[in-house]
Amino acid sequence: MSHSIDSTAIKNLCQAIATLEKASPDGATLRNRVGWNGNHSNDPVIRDVVDCIRNQKLPTRRQAVYVLSKLYTYINTQLVGLTLPTVQELNSFYNALEDAAKLGRVSRDQHGNLAVTFGYDEKWISVVKSIPDTKPVYKAGAFLYWSVKRDYADILNTWLPKLDWSDAGVTPKTLTDAQCRQILRMNTAWVEGTQLCVRVVPDASSPLDGTELRSLMFGNDWQWDKKTKTWLADFDIWRVHFITSELPWVVTEDSLSDAVRDSQSYWVKRQTTIDNILSNLDTLIDTTQLDGRTNRAHQVKAIQMAFDSFRHYYGAYPALDMGLGKTRVSLLIAKAIKHYDPDLAVVVIAPRSVVTKWYAEARGVGVDIQVFSWAKVPDKLELDNLNYKRIILIVDEAHYMKSPEAQRTRNLLDIRKYAQWRLLLSGSPFPNGRSVEAFTQLHFLDHPVARVSRSYLSRFGGNTRRELETLRQETSDIIFYMHKSECTDLPPLERVIYEVDISPAYKDIYETKLNDFMTRYHGRVNEGICSGNAEMLVYAQGLRLSTELGKVESAAQLVLDIMAQGEPVVVFCEFKETASALKAYLTHSKPELIPDIDDTTVEAQKAYLEYCYRLDKNKKDGNNKVDPSRVALYSQSAKADIWMDFQNGQYDVFISTVKKGGVGIELNRASYVVFVGQPWVPGEALQAEDRLNRGERKTHVTSYWLNYKGNDVDDTVMAALLSKTEDINAMLGSNWDVTGQRGKQGN
Repeated sequence: MSHSIDSTAIKNLCQAIATLEKASPDGATLRNRVGWNGNHSNDPVIRDVVDCIRNQKLPTRRQAVYVLSKLYTYINTQLVGLTLPTVQELNSFYNALEDAAKLGRVSRDQHGNLAVTFGYDEKWISVVKSIPDTKPVYKAGAFLYWSVKRDYADILNTWLPKLDWSDAGVTPKTLTDAQCRQILRMNTAWVEGTQLCVRVVPDASSPLDGTELRSLMFGNDWQWDKKTKTWLADFDIWRVHFITSELPWVVTEDSLSDAVRDSQSYWVKRQTTIDNILSNLDTLIDTTQLDGRTNRAHQVKAIQMAFDSFRHYYGAYPALDMGLGKTRVSLLIAKAIKHYDPDLAVVVIAPRSVVTKWYAEARGVGVDIQVFSWAKVPDKLELDNLNYKRIILIVDEAHYMKSPEAQRTRNLLDIRKYAQWRLLLSGSPFPNGRSVEAFTQLHFLDHPVARVSRSYLSRFGGNTRRELETLRQETSDIIFYMHKSECTDLPPLERVIYEVDISPAYKDIYETKLNDFMTRYHGRVNEGICSGNAEMLVYAQGLRLSTELGKVESAAQLVLDIMAQGEPVVVFCEFKETASALKAYLTHSKPELIPDIDDTTVEAQKAYLEYCYRLDKNKKDGNNKVDPSRVALYSQSAKADIWMDFQNGQYDVFISTVKKGGVGIELNRASYVVFVGQPWVPGEALQAEDRLNRGERKTHVTSYWLNYKGNDVDDTVMAALLSKTEDINAMLGSNWDVTGQRGKQGN
């Protein structure tokens, strides 16, 4: 506010209002007479003025005159010692403000900053807002009051030449427009360290407003620095190309030009490194002297395809079918890169259950790695503490990376900045065949189709077959899918839909549970407690558990038949309760886990226990009992590498849930696998199945999928698997089949 404006009138009015706000008896009496109750005032204008005074804002002329008239009407100023201005004095104050604002006036505030007063003019607001560390002090009607640091006096004087500086105590200079832009870095791009900085301020030379700029240019990786009013992102050559082509009115500084030259030099060097690797590939990936293994032809082809992707992108996505050796391929790639850049660290993100396996594979290949589990994906600080500034980043089971808002995904997107070589691994990249699942993974790889989420979703968000096929075609240069049918040296796998009846011992429990689920569900819908679909998933899970438990006896008999041939067998369940019940049934022992079959009655739990302990006449002498020491239950309490003991022959039966044992481990000692239940997601079923059908095996694999014939629950799950498989085939150009060959009927 200018010192030449007499502010006595408004100060006296504010003082009177402050007095009325005090809790003295006289003040309370006066408040009651004028309806002055602070935040609860009966008069909205008085309430607004009180808020202005409390927040050190200036009331508007209309507000001030109105309150002044109220005070003169109800208050005997002699009794309370108030000095009130006249209406004329108050109007004179606001007239002086208006005159100053029309011209634009600069003074000094109590902090030594420039206090700029001007009318509500879009150009003036745009200019002042473009200056760093600028903030509006208050707004009164059509007048604005801004605080600007003294350092920017010359810029204010240049861009707003009509300002009155007589009360500012500063004699500003007039600069050229280029000098102003250099000081502010306005509409400018430059590089600081490894960050690309862009300052875009809408003005006469920038044809877009702020909202349009955000939607056009700044995707998920850009961060807005409020203090400097600058967009920040990791420097990348494609971002520079985008700025120069889409925002030609942005001036690029020398630092950006230098960074572009350095980047171009890096990619030239990278091409040379890749040429050298491919020229000497056979030697670089030979591990016969380490683990005695020979690389298969499809693995060498996958390595070559990865380096072809590396010529154009920081990453590659070898989506090898389950069992083709993704782990080995990625480690051989890392080994070849480290040969020419030994200072690189190899960081692996993998499921906790396969961490041991990764270290064992790395020793066999001859490369040092650091493995982090998906449960504890490191952030930049953790890598800094390990002195990992330049890394090769391998992400196993990359389809876990879904929501960009999840903390582990955010950490991955953050640490990838340290990785100029990135590998995503998954046998089922998009388990549900949905394009939205692919975005985060492609964004991690910096693929052009997924740099900005809005444009990606506008093209592929409909998830139509045509969109999925287009997405596959446009990403085929970075995602290369390799099916087992292409690998003629691998043994075939036969899938048998093994239809069974529900266990007689469990039938009454199942029917009771089914009726109870549906009665409670429909009752809650009818009472309006939930919508028709709100709790269906919860009840569906309960029905699936009940159905799967009903197939335990049939599963146990099938296991016994396989064991009778002297063959080890793997069993996958969807629920840990089923896995526990199956082991109990096979070994005639108490189940390790007692499920809550019915959360309202103890009788149902007792019936379940009786079912688990039930022994028919043939079992009384122990003929069909399996030695408990030969049955491995891969539960949360089991040791992480129990699957290795199965591989080494310590166990004959390996029981696990699909979630726990369906990824990362090897079970190729067995030629038979039994699925008591099927997951909703086809990729999970196929991954679990291919724990047996691994690259090193020599025999045929038979997979039994137990299906409760005529049961709505199993039929619904199978229908969902078929539908999702069709979407996946359209997206990947593959030919997955979850039904397989229909085999013999179960008993």
